[in-house]
Amino acid sequence: MLAIVETQVRPKTPGLFTFFRRKSSAYGHIITQRTILGMHTLGADLILEPAMKTAKQNRLVDCMLSDLEQAGADEVIFPSEHDFSDRLSRFGLRRVARQPVLLGIADKAAEYVISASGKPCKDMTAVICASRMNERLLRATDSICGKMRNLAICCGRDSGAVCERLRREFGVPALNNPSSEILSVAGLYLIYDADMSDISCKTESIAILLDSCLAVPPRSCKAIDGVLLKPPDRLREDAPAAADLTELISALLSHGALNIRDLEIESVTFGGNTVQLD
Repeated sequence: MLAIVETQVRPKTPGLFTFFRRKSSAYGHIITQRTILGMHTLGADLILEPAMKTAKQNRLVDCMLSDLEQAGADEVIFPSEHDFSDRLSRFGLRRVARQPVLLGIADKAAEYVISASGKPCKDMTAVICASRMNERLLRATDSICGKMRNLAICCGRDSGAVCERLRREFGVPALNNPSSEILSVAGLYLIYDADMSDISCKTESIAILLDSCLAVPPRSCKAIDGVLLKPPDRLREDAPAAADLTELISALLSHGALNIRDLEIESVTFGGNTVQLD
């Protein structure tokens, strides 16, 4: 079950009243149940005091996480201003992964970036790069090959099978693990969990990093720094204001409460420039 943490920082009340508040439960947490797009979730309101000592803060956080785990939570979303992800593993909890969203919108992001570049799709080569092919990346590849006819697949031992599948089902003659010389003149790179820093781009190229921790773009390549999604109206109504939108959408996608077709890209940032739809 998903748990969404929201935080409040309450200053101490001056005078004698402060003493009694501190002896009571003025600081701590409250756990509630809430429904987002029909999916049952847990909410945790964590109440902190300004300039709280780290040891005391950690005790409060650990107490909250322990209660969340006992209530059935297995993944947690923290607000950006109070991220306690480093304490999750103590209680068998994990942070929501962003990869399902990034992989799901890979084709939309590619189309968005290509449109912003002003170059026709047919004149660009797209490189799909990962250590191994996976189901979500394969779906993204299928979508992209409908828009770009020049593809290069660099997915280790899986590349040959993927290329054969693209030829058989889509009539796309994709390149199987091409040379560095060919890769260096590609216009678009979709990189999942691979390091392409040994490639130096010879053209004005763009890389979409589908895993911000593991993906490394080629040298001299503009890498997308972020994708801002436009959530459906019904999610805007249900979502907690402080929740990380990408992580929340990822959790909803993973649990089947949201369909990737419901998502639109509002803007992308790459090369220090923000490009927004009209």
